[in-house]
Amino acid sequence: MIRLAVWASGQGSNAEILWRYFELHPKIRVVHVVCSHPKAAVLEKAQRSGLDISLYPHPEKTTENLLKIFQEKDIQGHLLAGYLKPVPEAIICCYRHRILNIHPSLLPKYGGRGMYGLHVHRAVVQGREAWSGISIHCVTEQYDQGPVLFQAQIPVPQGATPEDLSLLIKDLEHRYYAPVAEAYFCGELPHVATGHP
Repeated sequence: MIRLAVWASGQGSNAEILWRYFELHPKIRVVHVVCSHPKAAVLEKAQRSGLDISLYPHPEKTTENLLKIFQEKDIQGHLLAGYLKPVPEAIICCYRHRILNIHPSLLPKYGGRGMYGLHVHRAVVQGREAWSGISIHCVTEQYDQGPVLFQAQIPVPQGATPEDLSLLIKDLEHRYYAPVAEAYFCGELPHVATGHP
């Protein structure tokens, strides 16, 4: 069984879809949630689902503590799902090519530090882009610069607001992240894949 941790900071809609998707999976299970905010809604959802939880960053929990927890729980990979803090370099080094992130744009456009959520969608709308979408990529020490494994795109509707675009992109995230993660950790994903809804 491939045991995964999901990292989230807010409502956790992507995170919940991930652990629900793998609940009865024959090879993969989400067993742990890492959250950066003690009042995030994702925590209550994770508790109701019986998942173990780590708050990080935490004044009493170092990166070394977190790595020890991962080792004790035999966690073999990680899925970032709206986690808004940097992943420590020590964890990236220990789990090289085993940490995935989903980003709400067609990387390399509109990636990097500070580009998340509505910030991305505002930039896409202001840039008058014809297309937007999602990118699922491996996490490296540089924000949003790891190898892109999968992208799905949609046309940006004429007159769309950042909020309108956010809903459309969220639908792509919910549709593709879990199956792509499944294919990746089962060794079935080509280096680059593209989805056209």
